[in-house]
Amino acid sequence: MKIVQLKREFNSSFKYITPPQALKSPLVLVFGSRFILENASIYDKVKVLFPDGHLVFGSSAGNITSNSVDDESVVITAIEFEKSSFIVKKTNVFLDDNKTIDSVKIGKDLISTFPKNKLKHVFIVSEGSFINGSQLTIGLNATSEKDFKITGALCGDSARFKKTLSSYNEAPKEGEIIAIGFYGDQLEVTSASQGGWIPFGLSRTVTQSENNILYQIDDKPALNLYKNYLGEKSKELPAAALLFPLSVTLKNSKKSIVRTILSIDEKNNSLVLAGDIPEGSKVQLMMTSKDQLLNASELAAQRAIDKAIKATDSPKKTVEAKIKEETKNDFYVNIDRRLIKINLPSIYLIEAKGDYINIKTEEKNYIVHSTLKKIEEKLPKSNFLKVHRSYIINLKHIIDIEDNSVLIKKDVIPVSRSNRPELMKRLDLL
Repeated sequence: MKIVQLKREFNSSFKYITPPQALKSPLVLVFGSRFILENASIYDKVKVLFPDGHLVFGSSAGNITSNSVDDESVVITAIEFEKSSFIVKKTNVFLDDNKTIDSVKIGKDLISTFPKNKLKHVFIVSEGSFINGSQLTIGLNATSEKDFKITGALCGDSARFKKTLSSYNEAPKEGEIIAIGFYGDQLEVTSASQGGWIPFGLSRTVTQSENNILYQIDDKPALNLYKNYLGEKSKELPAAALLFPLSVTLKNSKKSIVRTILSIDEKNNSLVLAGDIPEGSKVQLMMTSKDQLLNASELAAQRAIDKAIKATDSPKKTVEAKIKEETKNDFYVNIDRRLIKINLPSIYLIEAKGDYINIKTEEKNYIVHSTLKKIEEKLPKSNFLKVHRSYIINLKHIIDIEDNSVLIKKDVIPVSRSNRPELMKRLDLL
């Protein structure tokens, strides 16, 4: 298997995240900002990069790559399968003339188009504006010959909630559901999920609902109650709904699931969710931060890797050591709603600036809303030391030392009396 990744931001071209290499008839997954995917030239530009590729597009609510986390970019992941194969099928929720969308039937019809011999896995990229995710899942799993697993997701639109786009081998459009079937005796596919959301507030009961439409909670209009919980944030609806989904616990179940809010209906005082929410279920609001979502994504990826190791009987220590080695020199900071990866060895000085810190690296400076105490907890103690209430230095970058100061690059940094003994002690270890 060969993998290539590229990334494009607004008003820029695609740039390689990984080393470029030639791929033969790859599966090309193009996920990212709906605004960029709406560009009339996006399909042609990806096709130029992968002329014999099978191109699958999907709008998302954000991208996590090895370098950053943001919601206004497009990331290409192109995969060449050397010993396995795949088939791509598609449908559209607007194919039938009926105004009512039968999500179960759509799922059944789509999954039935795949040859079942040696089918190992099906990955779904579904439009996320009109489909009922729960009902689609029921339809997809309805086949009696199911010896394969199904994973996937509904497309997103960041915090805009206007529309979602997806497609296969054509320009992205509304209503498309793409299914990718993977085949091969040597193919092993693993998956994992991890929630980064935290429930808060009272647990309440769903008293009126229909499929994925929530009308009443505790006999009160659902939208009104939701707005009361959000307070000032309710003025930002529907965008704010992305940050405050619902935790749903079904009757006779101890496990909760997360239900994203797709839209709100002011006329009916209702909430439209990404999946079913049966009457009698218990619901709570949820909240999170970018850091929590990033940590959850990392944990899910690690769990999927662990499953792959177990399935293939690979030497676990070797794989884990490689992952640890690749990530030990990096950490992320939140800047302007983006998580930016910074290489630790490149940092030579961190300076306190009121409610902010200035992280100075060999390439550029980063102004971050944080404190020295918080950043100090993330830094490896072997190389970094707080020498003053306003400064943390990288010991590897020291050029010169005087009685009460050190020279780092061109910066003369004061050293407090209380921190000088530790500085001298640490230097002895270098």
